Amino acid sequence: MLMFFSGKYCYTKQARKLLRSSAIRGIAIKHMRFHMKICGIEIAGSEIRLVILDGEKCNFSLINVEPRKITLSDDTNQNEVKAFKETVFAYMRENGVQHIAIKQRNKKGGFSGGAVGFKIEGLIQLYNDCEVSLISPVGISACKKKYEISPPSELAKYQGEAFETAFKALP
Repeated sequence: MLMFFSGKYCYTKQARKLLRSSAIRGIAIKHMRFHMKICGIEIAGSEIRLVILDGEKCNFSLINVEPRKITLSDDTNQNEVKAFKETVFAYMRENGVQHIAIKQRNKKGGFSGGAVGFKIEGLIQLYNDCEVSLISPVGISACKKKYEISPPSELAKYQGEAFETAFKALP
């Protein structure tokens, strides 16, 4: 993990704790920014929709990379599931993702997720190179109200939920 104190960026939670608790506190911490590259994921059926944001809530940029969605073609075929997992993991490594945020889905009720979606969610949570978190829809709604965000124009329409999820996870 990288920690840049002089460059005004700090990438780790450990560094944030250090800043809050040590003698470094004397320097102008208010000028220190926490900068991250976040991948927001929405799971829809047997596909994931991806958006990568770089920065922080007050100053972010969309990283416009392909693919914008990855599909698991046959969830009963072990080779297909392994290929899907490797494709997702390669995507995260190639784009230098530091945090993965998945939009959480209901486990029961009318709007609950399907079995394939939960299988996909579990596969993504196995990624070891960065933190993976589930973001609740209620938290996303509250964040939208607080920051009044609008998706960038170069974003595809189907990426809207993934964008909001990534934005909520930004520092």
